[in-house]
Amino acid sequence: ILHGYFAGTFAYDSNLTGGSNVTVEIVHQMLQLYLKDHPGNRLPPTLWVQLDNTCKDNKNCYVFAYAHMLVDCGLFQQVEFNFLPVSHTHCDIDQLFSRVSVHLYGRNCWDFRDLLRKTLTACKMIKYTARLKGFANWKQHVLQHKLIAAGQALKNFTKFRQFRFSRVNVRNRNGVVTGFVTQFQARKTVFHKNWVDLEANIDSHIKLA
Repeated sequence: ILHGYFAGTFAYDSNLTGGSNVTVEIVHQMLQLYLKDHPGNRLPPTLWVQLDNTCKDNKNCYVFAYAHMLVDCGLFQQVEFNFLPVSHTHCDIDQLFSRVSVHLYGRNCWDFRDLLRKTLTACKMIKYTARLKGFANWKQHVLQHKLIAAGQALKNFTKFRQFRFSRVNVRNRNGVVTGFVTQFQARKTVFHKNWVDLEANIDSHIKLA
């Protein structure tokens, strides 16, 4: 869902390997669709991304490297991830999938084209459907250009649900894109976000140029 604009649904063949490549491909295509439909609009300063809290597909160094690139290239001033808790049944994306499920119940879908056509009519919010017959190997690109050391990964970071990548001008990091995580501090009924350095709080092997 691109909030305030439209939603898109994507499907791909079972013989294609899922993971971070799929996540990056879909986010990238959604941004391209926005720019195509709104050629006169500028991208907002902050990209907010809500994802399931799964390390295989979303919360991993490859997706974070993509966010780093978006900021480093100047497309966004910052990218912030919010990883949803288990059973987030009141989230709008869950409601969208629910409408698609209800709409498809009892209807035969004979092939991918038929499935996407029926999905497009399931909810007024859905403006695009696509079958991904392939996607860019972003993971290999990251390793090939040594953005992340091969065989390394993030460790001890699963307790964090929010991540931010933005340029900072502190501690001799002038203009360098840096990652942050949040630590919540509860005061009565108000929760205060305390953004702290990503590398200082997890065993990080992200080496982004």
